[in-house]
Amino acid sequence: MELKVGESKTFTLPFILKAVDCQCGKNGLRLERSGGFVTLYVNNGNRRTRYCAMPLGTAKDLKGQQYTVKAQSGTRMLFSVGAVKFVIDYAAKKASTNLVGYRITSSKEWGDNCQLPWKAEYLPLFGQPLPPAEMDKAVAELFWKWFWENESAIKELAAGNRKQGKLLESQVELWLCPIFLYAKREELDFKIVCTERGGTFCFYPGDNEKLCADAEVFGTLMPELLARDWEYIIEE
Repeated sequence: MELKVGESKTFTLPFILKAVDCQCGKNGLRLERSGGFVTLYVNNGNRRTRYCAMPLGTAKDLKGQQYTVKAQSGTRMLFSVGAVKFVIDYAAKKASTNLVGYRITSSKEWGDNCQLPWKAEYLPLFGQPLPPAEMDKAVAELFWKWFWENESAIKELAAGNRKQGKLLESQVELWLCPIFLYAKREELDFKIVCTERGGTFCFYPGDNEKLCADAEVFGTLMPELLARDWEYIIEE
């Protein structure tokens, strides 16, 4: 995802995605899940370049967590998950975190002493703006791509027992939350039904007029090949 200076975005790491890339100019961050762990990497916009690494914890413990990244200036990026915060200064080739006893590992480009002590004046930089009042179409398109690529597994879960149905609901919900950031979690009500002929994705936006309008746009983004076997319905 691209950010402008002063812009911030909040997102989750859906189970099907192994990584999310954030970039402001040549300043880059990559949130990556590998080997059961989630790590934040600092780069120059090229995901293969890794100036320093910040392990965040196990994927299991961080499941469903929201991450926030902010382009605080042309040379500084902010990142937070829960109460843990990071300040990355690309010009100084330094990074800092409020996590006591934490060690940031670095490459030769940034040197072994890239970590700075946390400063009290960093905290106000993390003031979070209100969620955007628009749906994120880019994430919506990724959702339908994921849905298409995992159609067989989705059908099996939808036709399975209650436990499998709950698993599918949680996986889809992880996608819908960052698509409709302005909506409350309980407003993202949906149901997936499968039959021998195909399937139906029912969306229940309730009385939220904005969500109703965006739900219609969301449905138009369903790939044509997927729409041959799936019906998208908006119900009250």
